[in-house]
Amino acid sequence: MPDMQMPGLETGSVGLGGIEMPQIDLSEITGNLNSIGDVFSNMWEKVKTSTINAWNTITTFLDNTWTNIVNKTRPVWEPLANFFSVLWEGIKTTTLAVWNTIVFILATAWFGVVEIAKGVWSVIGPFFKMLWEGIKTVVIAVWNGLSTFLTTIWNGIVIAARTIWGIIGPFFTTLWEGVKTVFTTIWNAISPFLTTIWNGIKTVALTVWNLIKVAITNPISAAKQTIETVSNALKTFLADVWNNIKTIAINLWEGIKSR
Repeated sequence: MPDMQMPGLETGSVGLGGIEMPQIDLSEITGNLNSIGDVFSNMWEKVKTSTINAWNTITTFLDNTWTNIVNKTRPVWEPLANFFSVLWEGIKTTTLAVWNTIVFILATAWFGVVEIAKGVWSVIGPFFKMLWEGIKTVVIAVWNGLSTFLTTIWNGIVIAARTIWGIIGPFFTTLWEGVKTVFTTIWNAISPFLTTIWNGIKTVALTVWNLIKVAITNPISAAKQTIETVSNALKTFLADVWNNIKTIAINLWEGIKSR
């Protein structure tokens, strides 16, 4: 079979086990990549040129259309604008004239009301002032009379209370001293008796408590002594038993070792 070579590969003499390995020709691959880049660059320039031309055509059309619309509507809009401008100026002038008239009327009416109120007040003001002074004078007089009357009543109550207390005070003082003397005499009479009774109760209670304490302590002490005696005997017995067991075990062990 004839030798076959792939594009961009060259057969060399270096190989494994006598098999020739292909060698890569980088210059040919680089040339192919440059060719592809030129193709895409040309395509992009064409797309860009077409897009710019289309955009210029659209903007020119829109600009011409807007200019035509403005030129055609201007003859119609300018008369309308002049008409509405004249109408607005007339409305504004009329409104200002009406407003100024209303303000003048209201100001004149207000000043008239103020002047009338001043005149009325100058007539009725002294009357109300005189009425207020009379009311104030009556109230002050009534208050002074009430305060004098109430002060007199309070002073009479204080004087009466002091007089009554001056009469009954010594009586209650004498009564309290008598009650205190009676209770002191009774207490002094019964306090030695109560003290004797309390000391007797305390002595009896102390004696009974000592008897109870002895009655409880003696059995407890006897039981304690008995328990200690039994415990000591039991300890001695167990110690003897343990020593005997230990001696027998040692003798057995010694006998076993000697055999």
